[in-house]
Amino acid sequence: MRIISPQILEKGIYTNPSQALSGSVPGLKVSLTSGNPTSSPKVILRGGTEFDGSGGPLVIVDGQLRDNFDDINPQDIASMDVLKDAGATAIYGARASNGVILITTKRGKEGKPVVSFNASAGFSQPTRLPKMTNSYEYATMLNEVLPGSFSDEQLEGFRTHANPWKYPDTDWFDEIVKGASPLYRADIGVSGGTEKVKYYANFGANGEDGLYRNSANRYDQYSLRTNLDVKTSKYVDFQLGVTARLEDTKYPAKGAGDIFGAARRSRPDQVAWWPSGEPGPAVERGDNPAVTSTDLAGFDHYKNQYIQNNLSVNIKVPWIEGLTLRGNGSYDIHFQNRRLMKKPVYLYTWDGTTEGSEGLSASKQWLDTPQLERKHSEQIGWMLNGLIDYNRTFGQHTIGVTFGMEGQKK
Repeated sequence: MRIISPQILEKGIYTNPSQALSGSVPGLKVSLTSGNPTSSPKVILRGGTEFDGSGGPLVIVDGQLRDNFDDINPQDIASMDVLKDAGATAIYGARASNGVILITTKRGKEGKPVVSFNASAGFSQPTRLPKMTNSYEYATMLNEVLPGSFSDEQLEGFRTHANPWKYPDTDWFDEIVKGASPLYRADIGVSGGTEKVKYYANFGANGEDGLYRNSANRYDQYSLRTNLDVKTSKYVDFQLGVTARLEDTKYPAKGAGDIFGAARRSRPDQVAWWPSGEPGPAVERGDNPAVTSTDLAGFDHYKNQYIQNNLSVNIKVPWIEGLTLRGNGSYDIHFQNRRLMKKPVYLYTWDGTTEGSEGLSASKQWLDTPQLERKHSEQIGWMLNGLIDYNRTFGQHTIGVTFGMEGQKK
C-alpha cells in the first residue's frame, strides 16, 4: 500500500487529482493524451489495463464505489491510498485485479469554526509541437522533386519575406496554438463542530482556457461539498455527504483531430489570415483550420450537473455485546445538456493585385446553412450495502462473524 500525502495534491493547479499522481507511486503510469482542458489522464496501475472507467483501478471514495476520481476537488481530499498488491484482491475481490485507489474526503473536527481560503493561478503549455518547413524550404524541396514548380522570383520572395500578400509564410501550428493558456483554482471552506455534530463544507472553482490561439475551447468547474457527522447517542452515529458540481465545457464545432489533421496537411505558402485581418482561403474541402478552431465556425457546448449523496449509519446493538450493524447508501444524479452549433464560414481569396481588403472576395465555405443540435440526458445511479459484524472475546477465544449484502445500479 502507498499513501499519497494531501500536500502533493494541493501544491499544484490541477483540473483533476489524477494529474498530480504522476511520479508519486512506483508502478503507477499517468499519461495525458489530449490537450483539451477536460481530458483526463490515463492511469495504469500494477501493469493493468488503462483507466477508462471499465478496466482500470477500482476507485472507492468515502466507502462508495465510483467510476473515477477526476471529479473530486483536490482540496477536499484528506487521504489517498493506492493498493497495488495481492492484498487489494483479497479485500475487494476480482474487481480489484488492477489495484485499488482509496480516497477519504475531509471531515469536520471538534472545535470552533475554522475558515480557510486558497487561490492559485498559472499557465499550461504544449509539451511538444511539430516543427514544419517554412515557405522557402517547402518551395526549394518541391522544386527538387518537380522542377519549375516555383520561379526564382518566388523563391527569393519566400526567402526574404518581401511581401506577405504575394509570398506568405505560414506556420499553421503557431496560427492555431498559443504558447501558454491561463488556469486558476480557488477554494473557500469552513469546518468545526462539537462532540455530537461535526461539519465540513467547501466551495471550489477552477478553470482552464484551451490552447487554441483564438480559443473556442474552455473548461470551468464549480463544486460544493458538505460532510456532516452526527452522533445521536453512544450507540448510533451517522455520516452524511452531499456533493454538487457543475462542469461548463466549450469546444470548437470541429473536433481537435480534424483541426490538427488539417494543420498538418496545410502548406506554408497558403494563407491563414490576410495582412488586412480577413480569413485566408480554404486549404482543403472548404476548411481553413485557423478559422474552424475559433467560434467563427460555431461551438460545441456541454453543461454537466452532478449531485452525489452518501449516507452511512453505524449501530452498536446495546443488548448484544460485540454486535454492530452498518449501512451505506449513495444516490447520484447526472444531467447533461449539449448544444452543437455549426455555422458557415466566410473565407477570402485575393485577386493577386490589390493589396488590401478591396482586393479580397468572400465565399461561403464548410456549410451552406447553420446547423443546431441540442441534446439532454439524465442518469441515476444508486448503491446500498449492509454489514452485520459480530466480534466477541471469551477468555482466550475470539469469535468473529461478518455478513454483508450489496446492490448497485449505475
